[in-house]
Amino acid sequence: MNLCCIGVIVYDVGDYFSVKWGKSDQTLHLLKNISFYAFAISYPLISLCSKLRSVLVENVPFLAWASTLNARYLIKRAQYLGLPEKGLPGKLFLFLCSVLPLLVTFYRAFIYLYISECPFTSQETFRIVRDVYFLETLGCFVYIIYLIRISFQHQFSLLLSYIKEEEGHLDKCRGALFNVTTDFSCFKQFCSNYLLCTIPMAVLAISSSVAWQYTVNSTCSSASNERVLDVENNICRYVWLVFLLYLAVLTFAIGGLSTEHIWDNFYDDVLQLQSESHCEFWDSFVHQLSLLYKTKDNLTVTLFFSVLSCFTALQLGDQDVSFLANACNETFVNITSHYCF
Repeated sequence: MNLCCIGVIVYDVGDYFSVKWGKSDQTLHLLKNISFYAFAISYPLISLCSKLRSVLVENVPFLAWASTLNARYLIKRAQYLGLPEKGLPGKLFLFLCSVLPLLVTFYRAFIYLYISECPFTSQETFRIVRDVYFLETLGCFVYIIYLIRISFQHQFSLLLSYIKEEEGHLDKCRGALFNVTTDFSCFKQFCSNYLLCTIPMAVLAISSSVAWQYTVNSTCSSASNERVLDVENNICRYVWLVFLLYLAVLTFAIGGLSTEHIWDNFYDDVLQLQSESHCEFWDSFVHQLSLLYKTKDNLTVTLFFSVLSCFTALQLGDQDVSFLANACNETFVNITSHYCF
């Protein structure tokens, strides 16, 4: 299934690039679609890496993070959610992850069929179905991230209770700690790598839309061009909606822009458990905690690439838009061919 999804995206990318590539008046549209395809292909690629990680006999260190979506890993995470007693956590969040993709895709179809009055073709039907599938898949993917984050918060809470009960038994507490941190390290690296790729792509898409909207507004400013402006502005709003909503639900699922808050909260709770009756135990245990996860997430690198993406999109805003000016002046017979997407 993952290979089929990747194949569909690669085919669609090839078909799109054959039309848009090498045209200066389509650069910003190209950047927006590159960002969308990067989002769409993210889960199939990650899932494929997870499959490779599970089937490879030899240990592959650079794919350790991919264990996060391994079936055994997820089953282990589910054990800390109390599903038989409490059911799925975050039911409202699951509802949003399921409904928002449908609403966004409906808005896209509304722009295409009603506002722009483009002809309804089999290719457009395929793209709408494709968008529904990939956005729904991303919604489920984000909810899985949320479940993993909640499971670790529950497990760290249980670990805290265990440390309190076994105070003074350093070997037992260390063993329990390493059992948690081994899995948490995979999740931490997974979120860090995914955000490193996701946030710059979202910034690039949104910045491209902003630059394009300013270009459109400055090119088609007369009242006779109201239809062209309406279509282009709605396309930009659609792009903003897709990426802003995805960033919002992804940030909520992780609990922020990194997983550091989970470890920091656990570390603070451990410090509050210290007692003078077992000073040697607590000194050794806290020292062990301080040695773990000394490295921070790639937040600085993520911000750098985000700024670079924004700068790139804004610089490309100064491009050839003569085709749009001609369309506004009605010198093209088929105006819709330039903004049907």
